[in-house]
Amino acid sequence: MRYLTGLVAGDALRAAKNSPYATPRNGTCVAYIAAYPIPEVQRGINAFTLGCKARFADCVVKVVWTGTWHSVEVEGAAAHFFWNEEKCDLITQHSDTTEPQTVFKAYGGLGIGYNSDMREVVGNSVLTAPMLEWGPIFQEFVDQVAADNWVTNYQAWPGAAEGAVKLMPTFSPKVDPATVQYVEQQHDLLKAAKGINAFHHTFCGPLLKRWAYQFADTTAMSGARASGFLQE
Repeated sequence: MRYLTGLVAGDALRAAKNSPYATPRNGTCVAYIAAYPIPEVQRGINAFTLGCKARFADCVVKVVWTGTWHSVEVEGAAAHFFWNEEKCDLITQHSDTTEPQTVFKAYGGLGIGYNSDMREVVGNSVLTAPMLEWGPIFQEFVDQVAADNWVTNYQAWPGAAEGAVKLMPTFSPKVDPATVQYVEQQHDLLKAAKGINAFHHTFCGPLLKRWAYQFADTTAMSGARASGFLQE
């Protein structure tokens, strides 16, 4: 789903200056607020970036690691930094509060939410969001328990085909209808692909990254680590 939301972001960045679907300053930067540099978060950054660059090759995804999953104060400060210092017009996140979306809406920016329909809370500045659907994830385990057939160390990896991951129920009207159509087509392709084929659909090919570390004073931010770094 991160890949699909990257497609939405890329189309917003590449939209013509006078388009109602364009970002406010027509920049090339996407802000990405990330909690911790663990595989789950890093692969999401990769997938989002691949999607964004598939639609707008000049996009630059800038990441700040906050050291927290849930902090209105820290996530809000990161969002202000991205808008004012990095000049990003669009923000996305792998963190839990709506504060990054709220901050960017106040500035006139756009956003990609996470894990809930943040548009219901923030408004139409939230273009879409990747979401988990826990029912299909737990169903297999519940069935094993009900049948007294529990499999020790069993791992399940349900995805789009099983309905375990999805996008926000509706797109914002700030998303170009042509983008909506294209993303829905790509979503259908993901749902039709299973196993290794689903992986190759997005991640086949070399992944290159360049790291730039930026240490920031976060002593005033309760619950945050003493330092963080920026990934470009």
